[in-house]
Amino acid sequence: MNRFIQDSATNLFASPEDIRALSQKEKASVLVVSDSHGNYSQFMAVLEVFGKQCDAMVFCGDGISELARLAEEVDAQGELQDLVPPVIGFVEGNCDQDRQMFRNLASDNPYFVPVQVPLTCSMNVCGHGIFFTHGHRFSLYDGPGELVRVAENSSCDTVLFGHTHYAASAFVPSSGEENGGGVFILNPGSCARPRGGQNPCFAVLGISRDRGFHDAVFYEIGMGKMVPFIPE
Repeated sequence: MNRFIQDSATNLFASPEDIRALSQKEKASVLVVSDSHGNYSQFMAVLEVFGKQCDAMVFCGDGISELARLAEEVDAQGELQDLVPPVIGFVEGNCDQDRQMFRNLASDNPYFVPVQVPLTCSMNVCGHGIFFTHGHRFSLYDGPGELVRVAENSSCDTVLFGHTHYAASAFVPSSGEENGGGVFILNPGSCARPRGGQNPCFAVLGISRDRGFHDAVFYEIGMGKMVPFIPE
């Protein structure tokens, strides 16, 4: 069970044992969600379908209050525990606060504790370094170059981000590399306020230890269904 206790070494919501287990897996699925902007029901609709299937979740900002409400409702409704992946990464969006009050599930008495919401964070999944941030501090509208450089300097081969409300993914080769090196970048889009003609959406990232490329499946949310689609 994820008890929404922030690991001091990584800033993730996870136990040290679950963080280590995620890094040692041969294959794993990561649910990537962003920009819920207060639409808790939409956020929960995604979790109800994919939460059980995934080994981790990354929330790329602008909706940290949805995570806080989830922690509170998990405490009140024990059946929700199964929907929450064992490892959760989260970052501060431009519409979030840098500290958020979370229900302390380690206590028998209902009280809340302040949680530091990082601007950037990382996790290790199947031996791959995953760097994630909201993106508003990285000149996104000038391209992903700054994000890619930071990821490479952090020994990460994958970048997850939000902010643009537009789903997209790409592989960016490293300059001067002749051995296939590079960084995979992914924006899951917005699960509540999409732009560019897209529907509300999110992504599931499949990661394997022995593969340099990841499997990314994007899903549109609409009419009670979640249907795979390919962003332009």
